Amino acid sequence: MRLDSLTAAQRALLASVRDDWIEVGLCTEPADREAAEHGAIAAYRAAGMEPPKVIVWLESPLAGAIGQDQAIRLAGFRDRIWDQAGPRAWASIRAVTRRHARQQVWTQLEARARALIGEQATEQVLAEIRAAVAGGLDGPVWQQVGSAVGEQMPGESVVYWWDGDLGPQLGDSLAFYDAVERLGIDLGGLFDDVVRVVRNAGWWWPMDGGLILTERPTVISRDDAGRLHNATGPAVAYPDGFTVWAWHGTLVPEYAITADWDVERILREYNVEVRRCAIERMGWHAFIEESGMSPVGPEVPDPGNPPYTLRLYELPDELDDTFTVAVRILLCVNGSTDRDGTRRRFGLVVPAHHDDPVAAAASLYDVPVEDYRQLEIRR
Repeated sequence: MRLDSLTAAQRALLASVRDDWIEVGLCTEPADREAAEHGAIAAYRAAGMEPPKVIVWLESPLAGAIGQDQAIRLAGFRDRIWDQAGPRAWASIRAVTRRHARQQVWTQLEARARALIGEQATEQVLAEIRAAVAGGLDGPVWQQVGSAVGEQMPGESVVYWWDGDLGPQLGDSLAFYDAVERLGIDLGGLFDDVVRVVRNAGWWWPMDGGLILTERPTVISRDDAGRLHNATGPAVAYPDGFTVWAWHGTLVPEYAITADWDVERILREYNVEVRRCAIERMGWHAFIEESGMSPVGPEVPDPGNPPYTLRLYELPDELDDTFTVAVRILLCVNGSTDRDGTRRRFGLVVPAHHDDPVAAAASLYDVPVEDYRQLEIRR
């Protein structure tokens, strides 16, 4: 069967596939090591490779990346691992990792599957599945985790840490092929073994003669927009202590989240991302009051949120480099109540050319200022 276009019922099926793979990508349960190993061994065989003589489990992608680097650096594993692997040199692991892991374990599957899918159906499934999974997981979660791994890798690493790695960042591609198979295209189980590993483990590095598998995180914390975020702890944490700290999608050092911040310390902070995180943690309304920020004109009624008000403030000179363009702060009140029944005051960043708080608020909603002013009249 060749899939050339999708029916309405088939498009509806894609939502469950999408949700399933997002759940896989956000899983924080311990790895099923037996299932992952069986899948990896089968993937080696499907790619025409000898199964790995040595399988090593590590507790985080950072440990896995360092493990791969050390395997290549030492041209073999030491101690117990070397004894099991035998005397064969590992000097070609880097090339093998790229050639076999990427091409034989994955790229072959991709090429063969695409041959069975029409162009129109391919585009439909890509739009419904692959983009949604990548947008929900790869960019906001796994690319950030990868960046944190890269920042902590030893400077003398002999290879890029991601050489040959496979794992949760493949979720969008695997979701694509899973969807195609559920839609009735028989791919002959071409990717089943890779799926088995990704469903049951974290990052993994298949190499010639050896395999590194890693645990899944124990914590993944995100904000309402799906970005990595945790106001009280690590946004991502692994069993060996490797952590990723983030504030609404921006990677920050641990102290940005754990430190006690006051105005004086915020103004002394040299890292602009940390400074912005600290202000938002403190709350712009509190920072404005305690720092003595200068108001721009009087407080005015908010037409979009009566009976509350709006007011513009100048940014202190010490914070000029916090933003890439000149800005002011619009202090406003949340349009809905929090769980405790109160309404939170908060500051929003607006372009510095605004002198009118109402015009600044209208720009945030991308509506003409006169339309925003009419909201109060219509009430």
